[in-house]
Amino acid sequence: MLKKTSIRKNIAQLLIDNLTIVNGRVFSGRIAPYPKDSVYPAVSIYNRQDDVEEDYGDHSLRSNDMSIIIAVKENSNTTLDNYDFDEVVENAQNEVEKIISRIISVDNLTGDPFKLFEEIVYSSSTTSFNDESGDNIGYANITYTIKYRVQRPIEVTGLVDFDEVDSYQHIDIINLRPLQGLN
Repeated sequence: MLKKTSIRKNIAQLLIDNLTIVNGRVFSGRIAPYPKDSVYPAVSIYNRQDDVEEDYGDHSLRSNDMSIIIAVKENSNTTLDNYDFDEVVENAQNEVEKIISRIISVDNLTGDPFKLFEEIVYSSSTTSFNDESGDNIGYANITYTIKYRVQRPIEVTGLVDFDEVDSYQHIDIINLRPLQGLN
């Protein structure tokens, strides 16, 4: 599993376990996450952009923009005494921000020697409303920038002690993977 996928799935699980306003309706992905008859409020999480910030040869430091979309449908079941559409969206957004702000570290299950991520920082948020379908759905889009390190697979980088032409016995290849056909 890619490291950014593991980060997204860990954040999704964290929200499933702690975001009470959505009752576990957290989807890890952007492709049609809400069924037509979906119950609202609901959340979807997806990675938007992934950039290499620094390259260290054996690993790279990456920066990933992750979006957390909170969708609220008008007349959704809520715990608010006086239903206010904007207030439901803003309360859900506030809950997400509180949960994410408490993250200190997450166990790395991807097999490389680095932490799952170095930092997660609130970047921006927008709120929007869509009534084109008659469903009257409001959205909060919260973007976080996540910095993480990715170990590169070791590639052939050089030849040592190549002193006889076409003699494979005198080649040391700096690589952890065995070469096929060179016995």
